[in-house]
Amino acid sequence: MSGIGWAFQNIAVDVMVYDFGWYFSNVAAANNTATNTPADLWTYIGDTATRYSWGVSLNQTIQPPADMQPANGVPYGAWSISYRNAGISGATTNLINHVAAAGIFLRYDLSTLSTTFSLFVSNTIKTTSVSMDTSQFHYFTLKSDMRANPWLGQMWIDGVQVGGTESQANSAQATSYVNMTSGANAGITRPGIFGHMEAWTLWSDPAETVKWGTWIDVNEALATPPTVGTWTPSAGTNITAISGPFNAATYTRNAAPASGDRLDMGTSTGATTTIASLIGVTASTPVYNVTLRTWSQGGGQFAAAVLGDGAAETIGAYHLIDAVNTSGASIALDATPTGPAWTGADAPRGAYRLQ
Repeated sequence: MSGIGWAFQNIAVDVMVYDFGWYFSNVAAANNTATNTPADLWTYIGDTATRYSWGVSLNQTIQPPADMQPANGVPYGAWSISYRNAGISGATTNLINHVAAAGIFLRYDLSTLSTTFSLFVSNTIKTTSVSMDTSQFHYFTLKSDMRANPWLGQMWIDGVQVGGTESQANSAQATSYVNMTSGANAGITRPGIFGHMEAWTLWSDPAETVKWGTWIDVNEALATPPTVGTWTPSAGTNITAISGPFNAATYTRNAAPASGDRLDMGTSTGATTTIASLIGVTASTPVYNVTLRTWSQGGGQFAAAVLGDGAAETIGAYHLIDAVNTSGASIALDATPTGPAWTGADAPRGAYRLQ
């Protein structure tokens, strides 16, 4: 299986756009904000101090970054979000929208908080859910396939399929993109609340399995890291310079970069600080994927994110380091390089590597 996730942090909308590649139809700070108000969190029992959702204004379209879009633009895949609506309006909106010549999308009516969701395939309604309370969080999954005629789509809500695999005649498509649209009363500040987002490559991936997303921060330099090259923090240590929440004003710098140089970080100095201890779950809790994201500035070289479990690692795709920023260096692993699925007992390790 192959998936990549996004859990929101307490960062500004301009950072989301210019540093991490998101698109917002309205980028005003008044219309976008990270929120950790308890009612706005899609989360599990435990410490919520570092967990955030994203609140957006009425009928705003948001588009996730390139690594959460259809792979190579191919119009096929599955997308899941946690979402709640804080108010009502008289409009309908497409909550998850997979766009090609027409589209496959989940649409709902905003005239009441108790409303239904419908699956449209090639702009044709196919199946509709029972009425549900959208003021509470629900977990929505859209699976879509526009690679051939007919187009195919599935809708899942809270882990349960609504209808079957629905189809509609339309010509095969070669490219596509995915976005989401909020919708709620214009009199309520940022009424659409997104808890987290996931993108999955295959229909057979567990996109519909209800999950939660959160950040875990690098908080230790590894005890025996394979760090190569000289990395100088802007202040303090490498850990204090690059740990979250994201802040481009603090960083670590390689003044004489060379091929193969890398900076290694982890969640522990050994195997003691596990996912379980960092986010307050049990050691046996399944973890469906771990996504590592890096950010850099520079020019003329390529960099990649590296993710592993201490025994083995996988190097992600190399991206050209831009003079403005390179946030495309990310990698997601659904199982550790040594084979078994991630659990709360694992301690992920990551690196930023120059080609």
